[in-house]
Amino acid sequence: MAVIKAGSFVKTATPGTTTQDVPHGLGVVPKALILFHAGGTASATYVDFATPFLSFTDENRSSICIATGHTDNDSGGDSARRYGAYAMAQINGSNASFGFNATVSAWDTTNFTLSYPADSTSTAARIIGFLAIGGSTVQSKVVDHTLDGDTGPDPITGAGFTPTLALMLSGGNLTGGLPVTDSSHGILSFGVTDGTNQFTLGTGASNAVSQPDAHRSQRTDNCFLSLNTTQAYTWLAAVTSLDSDGMTLNVTTAGTAASHLGVLFLRGVAFKMGFFDKDDSGSTNAVDTISTPDVNPQGVMLASFQNVATTSIVDHGRFVVGFSDGTNEYTANYNDQDFDSNSNSNVSSYLHTTKAFHEQNNDSKSTTGLADLAVATEQFALTWTTNFTVATEICYVAFGDIAISADVTGTAGDGTTEVLIVAGGQTIIITLTNDTWVASGATFNAQRQNIIDGIDSAQAEAAGWDAVVKAGLAVTDVVRTSDTVVTITLPAFGSYNITASETITVTVPGTAVTSASPIVATPTFLVAAGRAIPPFPNRVLRVWPARR
Repeated sequence: MAVIKAGSFVKTATPGTTTQDVPHGLGVVPKALILFHAGGTASATYVDFATPFLSFTDENRSSICIATGHTDNDSGGDSARRYGAYAMAQINGSNASFGFNATVSAWDTTNFTLSYPADSTSTAARIIGFLAIGGSTVQSKVVDHTLDGDTGPDPITGAGFTPTLALMLSGGNLTGGLPVTDSSHGILSFGVTDGTNQFTLGTGASNAVSQPDAHRSQRTDNCFLSLNTTQAYTWLAAVTSLDSDGMTLNVTTAGTAASHLGVLFLRGVAFKMGFFDKDDSGSTNAVDTISTPDVNPQGVMLASFQNVATTSIVDHGRFVVGFSDGTNEYTANYNDQDFDSNSNSNVSSYLHTTKAFHEQNNDSKSTTGLADLAVATEQFALTWTTNFTVATEICYVAFGDIAISADVTGTAGDGTTEVLIVAGGQTIIITLTNDTWVASGATFNAQRQNIIDGIDSAQAEAAGWDAVVKAGLAVTDVVRTSDTVVTITLPAFGSYNITASETITVTVPGTAVTSASPIVATPTFLVAAGRAIPPFPNRVLRVWPARR
């Protein structure tokens, strides 16, 4: 099973060494956490700076984060960045010094605990948004990968499993050991791929006080991009494959030096990813409905560079993220204007704690788009309470519960007869999907009788399945063939004797699988009644002639 929740919280205003418990709402221990913030301490309020960060935390509470700082032109127009093993970080644009940083030091079924070190001096009660993912099926791993500076294949390893989804973040050309600090340029990028589909978006802002350049790009033919400060790509890469220990990128544009790329690998959570063009009618309460076949969304992450779809790099650094679980919502964005196209370099950020997506015009710091998000069966929908006549391209990942199942096959599982049960040698094979049997050895062996007890007849004859077969199976008849397969071989049951066919249902006990959730396997199987006439050895069949 998988559980997804969105939400927001107010960062502690107590500076220095301290901890903070944040309710996540999952009801289970988190397996992955995505945090985003752009700046500000009040919902639906603009501020004249931007301090965005994006971070990933995995099931071992390892984190990776990219943080940038952008000051408004009135204050100098500086920008800076830092990349490191943080769950949260806020840096000042003028000198790349910390305002605050934190790691996830603990979590349980109720809270995740943030630990702030002594150099977290900011007293600002900033509002942070999150998307939390938990559940017994979920696997996650954060990897800090060093891009080698060459074009062509670049394998990223260290996941420890074959992922089904990879999320990426970067701050461009940043080299050296963690944390990596660059006192100039605000560069941030984000990308997602499932091995086939992909998207990426990013911004780049220079640290030129007098004429700062700022640009953005969004691509749906690549999973990773990074912009430099002169309206060009530093990095551009597409997915080649998701592999047994990570993924492989094909790098088509490479930076001049090796650089860091943070990756969150995920498995065991259902998802749909893609992109769409928002409603451009300008009508209030217009609705964009996005289909997510086979996935009932529990949580949605939205991201956009706030522009129509294009493969070109365009002016102004704009970056929007939104989280929603259909009830709790959060969105934040930041804008860094390009000096050359506007003769100024206004910087602004905005957040909203009850909306899933927001657009702004940073010339006037006015809202051009604001939307609520609702989830439903195999779809989610954005309702635009403020709308703008631009078909902004919005990227999304919709997360849902993954379907766990067990299939019954084998000579008995495909349907058998009373005679064959009496003779013995029939097999029942139970194969799991999106779950695994508990560990082999003593752990599994202790569950073999529970597995036998879960194979039950709908009938209750005195010499039927429950009285003879289930009662007579030995635990040694149950074999863990692999992580996902168990084979049960029936010995001979000479006393098995039924007057009507029996319907057998296999229920996998929760104690026998890693999800800890009972699974009713499909299909049921039938034991057809009817005994053959036994042979009569050593007898001679005589045929008498007919009387005349």
